Amino acid sequence: MLDDDELPYDALLFAGTHNSAINLGERTVLRPHNAEGGAYPSEAHLAYEYLVMNQRLSVLDQLEQGVRVLDFEVASLDSTKWACNSSAVSMGTRCIEETHITTGRCFRDCPFIVSHGSLDESIGDFLGYTYPESVFSAVAEFVEKNPLEIVTVMLLASHGNRFPSGDAVVARMNVSGLLQYVWNLDPSAEFTSFPTLGEMRRERRTVLLLNGYGSWGPRFHGSHCNSTDILGADGTCTRGTPCMEGWDAVSFFQLDPRRAVLSKNSPRANTTTLFAIENLSSRRGRDDHSAKYWPLPNELHDAPFQAGGNPAQAAAAANYTHIRSLELAWTKLLAPYGSHPNWILVDFFNTTTPKPGVPSRALRPNPSEGLIRAVRDINNERIAAWRQESEVYVALKTVS
Repeated sequence: MLDDDELPYDALLFAGTHNSAINLGERTVLRPHNAEGGAYPSEAHLAYEYLVMNQRLSVLDQLEQGVRVLDFEVASLDSTKWACNSSAVSMGTRCIEETHITTGRCFRDCPFIVSHGSLDESIGDFLGYTYPESVFSAVAEFVEKNPLEIVTVMLLASHGNRFPSGDAVVARMNVSGLLQYVWNLDPSAEFTSFPTLGEMRRERRTVLLLNGYGSWGPRFHGSHCNSTDILGADGTCTRGTPCMEGWDAVSFFQLDPRRAVLSKNSPRANTTTLFAIENLSSRRGRDDHSAKYWPLPNELHDAPFQAGGNPAQAAAAANYTHIRSLELAWTKLLAPYGSHPNWILVDFFNTTTPKPGVPSRALRPNPSEGLIRAVRDINNERIAAWRQESEVYVALKTVS
């Protein structure tokens, strides 16, 4: 029995990556000679290019290094121009890309893909995509070898893409070997309570699944807020700049824990809502203190990471002290709602650039990576506090 077996899933903090499958591969065009991958190859079928890259490592490498929340953008191919046969949802075992001289490219036995951007961008503009069974197989391989580890998979449709049917997702998880490890198998079942980690481990179903919208698994609430959302403006959010634009942070300055402000859509107590700190780093050439997309004074410095993020900023965001301070700030804000942070998501996990101020596409590993260590220490403190509260409760109950 582990120290955290009796705790429910939402009592702890899990480290995660944003767009977890959008990573550096051997087939990445113009891959620098000194770029370093991990122990495993990228799962991408058509390699993601630098314009959209969010990670350096494969999904399996991320899991082995301590990441426990994986975020995949998915896009349905059913009834689109990219489906070879859109008359029915395919339940085949593996996606197949077909090329026809007269009609272009299409996909057979492929109800959906893992994408970044619209389908036309991912497929038509060759910015990259991954087949779902590839990433699902990687997760299945990890949890099979590590039955005590709890992994979360979030599937999200964005950029105008449609979410695939629940049947299609279940079928792909089944053929990849992942389905047997998923805690909440039924996409139509209402998610009413979080299991304890011990329950998940004993049943060997250590993967929690959600689609980000609350219709499959728990709901998801993020830390980002816009300037129109701010509660109790105190003068720190000026010139239209969000207090903490976590989803697309303009600069590391915007990720300062002192800029953490809850939006009007605050989490509610006693619900199955997870709260994520979006500690992301997509400056995209913008000014350090402006959320405007034009003009772009740092365009040359931030190129070519225009849609995926800024690796130098991401390395700063993974600093141990920053992670601890950020979690503490959000814990204080969420306390009145009976909540606390459950995830912390990052771009460019375990990555750095040669030195501050020098742009690089090399994506080398960062030896001072502090995210995983910080999350481990935070959870040890949460477990100790939970046990102390439980002992006090038992003692009071015994006396009464």
